Amino acid sequence: MLGKTYRGSNEMPHGVISTAELWSPVNNHRFLNIPKPAKYRSQQADVIIESATASDVSGIVAVLVANRDDPGLFRERGADVQQKWPDFTVARNADGMVVGCAGLHHDPGGWAEIFGVAVLPHLQGQGIGSRLVLGCIEKAAANGGTHLWLGTMRPSYFARFSFQPTPPTKLPAAILRRKLRQVFHQSVKHWAPVLLGYRHSFMRRDLEHDPRLLEVGL
Repeated sequence: MLGKTYRGSNEMPHGVISTAELWSPVNNHRFLNIPKPAKYRSQQADVIIESATASDVSGIVAVLVANRDDPGLFRERGADVQQKWPDFTVARNADGMVVGCAGLHHDPGGWAEIFGVAVLPHLQGQGIGSRLVLGCIEKAAANGGTHLWLGTMRPSYFARFSFQPTPPTKLPAAILRRKLRQVFHQSVKHWAPVLLGYRHSFMRRDLEHDPRLLEVGL
């Protein structure tokens, strides 16, 4: 029934859950094994969350540049985004403009990194970033990912999505080497917290056998 489009909640038969409700942070334990349309609308802002296309590269770069003063956000060079655009999920407004982005990089062994979560400053605080993170979690699970990880200066934010602090020694060496190469492409204010170990946390969520990924109550 989720494949049918309803114009509003008043038209929906009893027992049918809207995609907006399904993707609410309150219900995020329900969403991963449930079929859903490729696009869904945010409750807090009139945006659509969907996989990026090659034409979104400039929009993704613009969002990252708009957040360049955020010390917790690793800077992605335009050439890097051009190469890695299939990794990105974007938030798009009614005019088709990219207003937010988040990346998901797959590594061997079922590992995947969430990176580059950013929203245009004037639209922050409206739930767009949360839906981008949820989209990455769903994409990782759909592609067989079992271990999600990220580096952040805001651990309390990602704890909302069941990420837990983990020492970097618990990450595969190949992942740490890849990340270290990226670190040295950053300014000092970005790489110093990573290398010196202050104000920067590694976090992890294991998707394998996670009961929150099961369909509940439908």
